Amino acid sequence: MGEIFKESTNYREASKKAVTISNYFTSKNHTYFIGKLREIQKSMYNKYQNLVVPGFTQWNSYYYCFSSLLKTRDALKVWVYYTYFCYYFFFYYKLINVVTNHRI
Repeated sequence: MGEIFKESTNYREASKKAVTISNYFTSKNHTYFIGKLREIQKSMYNKYQNLVVPGFTQWNSYYYCFSSLLKTRDALKVWVYYTYFCYYFFFYYKLINVVTNHRI
């Protein structure tokens, strides 16, 4: 498996991004966003899908990482839209308050 990543820059970049996403959603620093993703998974699939972070010594760990991302792909898309909407809604609300001289 490691030879594939050495030969193709596309595979190498895709695997780095997959590992980054998995690391983000398994980190204890992002519990709020992990909770939101789990809510979305529950509403879409009626179950939770844990994301897998690959290990350095386990040969199939990259496979399990990619597989876990593919299984929750639609929920991740909804999470991105939700996060994007909330961020810009807050930014717009804050901008309106600043323009009208109200404090937040």
